[in-house]
Amino acid sequence: MIKEINLIRNIGCFDSFAGSSLGDLKKLVLIYAENGRGKTTISSILSSLANNDATLINGRKRLGSSNDPHIILRIEGENSNTIFQSGNWNASLDYIYVYDDEFINQNVFSGLEISASHRQKLHEIVLGRAGVSLARQVQELTEKITICNSRIRDISNRIPTDKRFGLEIDVFCNLREISNIEQLIADKQRVYDAISQADAISKKNLFTQIPFPEINIDTLKTTLSAGLPDLDESAMRTIYQHFSLIGENAETWISNGTDRIISTDTGQEQCPFCGQNIHGIDLISKYRSYFGESYRRLNQNISSQISQYTNNFSGDNLSSKQEEISNLISHYDFWGNFIELPEISIDWHDISTAWQEARDGILSSLQTKHSSPLSPITLTDEISAKIEKYLSLIEDVAKNIETLIGFNEKINKLKEQADSENLNNVTNELNTLKATQSRYSDELKELCDQYQTEVEHKTEYENQKTTAREALDNHRRTVFNRYFTAINTHLELFGANFRIGGMESSNAAGRPSTTYHIVINDYQIPLVSDVVAPCFKNALSAGDRNTLGLAFFFASLENESRLNNSIIVLDDPISSLDDGRTTTTIQKIRDLLSRSKQVIILCHVRGFLCDIWEHSDKDNTTALKITRGANNTSDITTWNVSSDAFTEYDKRHKALRDYVEADTQDKRYVAQCLRPVMEKCLRITCPEYCTPGTILGNFLNQVETLFSNGQPIMSDVDMRELRDITRYANKFHHDTNPAWETEQINDSELLGFVRRVLNFVKPGTT
Repeated sequence: MIKEINLIRNIGCFDSFAGSSLGDLKKLVLIYAENGRGKTTISSILSSLANNDATLINGRKRLGSSNDPHIILRIEGENSNTIFQSGNWNASLDYIYVYDDEFINQNVFSGLEISASHRQKLHEIVLGRAGVSLARQVQELTEKITICNSRIRDISNRIPTDKRFGLEIDVFCNLREISNIEQLIADKQRVYDAISQADAISKKNLFTQIPFPEINIDTLKTTLSAGLPDLDESAMRTIYQHFSLIGENAETWISNGTDRIISTDTGQEQCPFCGQNIHGIDLISKYRSYFGESYRRLNQNISSQISQYTNNFSGDNLSSKQEEISNLISHYDFWGNFIELPEISIDWHDISTAWQEARDGILSSLQTKHSSPLSPITLTDEISAKIEKYLSLIEDVAKNIETLIGFNEKINKLKEQADSENLNNVTNELNTLKATQSRYSDELKELCDQYQTEVEHKTEYENQKTTAREALDNHRRTVFNRYFTAINTHLELFGANFRIGGMESSNAAGRPSTTYHIVINDYQIPLVSDVVAPCFKNALSAGDRNTLGLAFFFASLENESRLNNSIIVLDDPISSLDDGRTTTTIQKIRDLLSRSKQVIILCHVRGFLCDIWEHSDKDNTTALKITRGANNTSDITTWNVSSDAFTEYDKRHKALRDYVEADTQDKRYVAQCLRPVMEKCLRITCPEYCTPGTILGNFLNQVETLFSNGQPIMSDVDMRELRDITRYANKFHHDTNPAWETEQINDSELLGFVRRVLNFVKPGTT
């Protein structure tokens, strides 16, 4: 409820009105003003507050004023004053409903036309504030979705297509981050490469160990240091002295000679060289011991090892191992394209060199031993080092190969994948992994995150819009039927000869709109016609068009669930309405008064406001009027409705009553009141004979004629009384007495006729 109008400054006719003298406004506020005094300014102020539309006020800035409009209102229930200043309100009160020319112009028609914008605005009226809130919510969400779509397109255009690896933008941006993406890409790339080379992979062998010739250094040392433990030192010394006498290869020569000693039939033994008898010679006995079975076994062992090392470390075998190592490296390089293999170090030059040097050192030592089997040979440090190097190198090779063999299981899986996987599937998986890496790159991560955020917002808005749209559709179905019924009910109450037909919601030009037509005598009249034919423009009178606007407004209030807390403002609601529709309007206002928080009525017709005031609760009614102040400005003051509601009949009747009480009245005025009071009374009691404009004398002639014709309308006594009063009263009127202004008046005579008139017009006297 608006409690106080504290300030209206620099708006329309209001220069600087301060309303402290008006007091608190009541539930019913009646504001009377002549046209052009500021009624519309006040309704525009309240409409601006209701719709938070500053243009309605800024467009009415007082001409010639250098200051901006300034308004201060006190609204019940608001924590502070409601103020319009610096071009804006500090609050918006959507529970104010204003009917004025602007309401009609915006929502019903302009001039003689109903445009698409009117039907669109009417759609909001039909929906009501709750429905409009839903509709605006749908529209706001639509705009938000449009903004999101624009941002999504912009971001999408900034993400290169080739960086998405064939994925749609939504799929690309929704990819989840993977911590070991580089490794997965490498693995999947190998699978892809494997499938691409499936035939080569199926034919490629696994890793296998390469056996290198072994060197048992302990056995070698044992062989080189071996002698004949059965010979004593004295015998050995004798034999070696003899060897020294013979010279080079003495041991071999004697060994061969010992095997050739000739045995005779007589059991004697002869020298194979000179044929002499050598039986019993001590030296020969020592030779037999020296070159016996142990010697032969030792010599065979030496020869065997020479042969073994010669064969195992032959050039052909070395070439074979070189080829095997080369194949190994080839396998390593091949499988390394598909499987991440550890680094290996195999230097064939080092192996080949160590191989030959170890072999040469061993064979040299064995040959020396072979030339003097019983002479102990010690491996030199140089040869031992070469052997150790060789053994170390082949041990490293074996370890490296063993490590590679450990990957044979993966190679087998790779073979299976290459044989069974679909290249298209692997290609897609690989592209997805690459796209994931690209999506979370420094170049694209922020853009993709923004894209996802916008898509999430869009989805949220779309869900909210769906919910709001469903609520709006349900609301629309309910209120359109109810509104259609309500508006035709109001038109019927107004006594209009037309109805509304075909009212429904539509989406003209992409915006919600209301379609309907006028029904007159069961004929459908369109709102607009391209040909010369009946339509809204020419089928309805000005009064009908305003009746339609008022019916639209009243019907819209039927749908408002918050009506009991609302403020209803009516600016000149009876413009162009006839008396019958004015009465219906008053009845509707009284109904609204009982159902709303406050009703404010502005009108230039005093009688209309007086009729409302006459039957109102005076304790809950505020009456104001807008008056002309200095310099053609406007002020708002309290209005004594009782004074303006006092009719001429009331004044004259009171003058007669007061004259009976005391001689304080102008006698001539009292005398002039006699005839009008009688005429007013007879016009009510005998309306068919005393029509408007009938003077008292003419009525008397009709009464006497009817009486003489046997059709009396009053008694003989009343007729004689009427005749006497008429003759006396006519003395004081210019149409019945040219000297009426100078007619002498006697107080006693006048008093008597005043009493007779008051008695005649008293109820029940005729």
